[in-house]
Amino acid sequence: MGQVLFQFYDLRDEKATRDAVNYSNVVINLVGREFEKNFKFNDVLVEGARRIARISKEAGVQHLIICLS
Repeated sequence: MGQVLFQFYDLRDEKATRDAVNYSNVVINLVGREFEKNFKFNDVLVEGARRIARISKEAGVQHLIICLS
């Protein structure tokens, strides 16, 4: 039986992202934006997704699911 844990983190903070994916087999990226306020679309949908993917790979995550809205 697996566990689903929701982790609050700052997308720009690599340590927080690393802590969020640590010990995970599956990571689901549901981070998205429909408007630009504190983050630009590119910051979230491109750079943020790339950062999550890289850190997940480094952490040995087996499956990464990215959902874009």
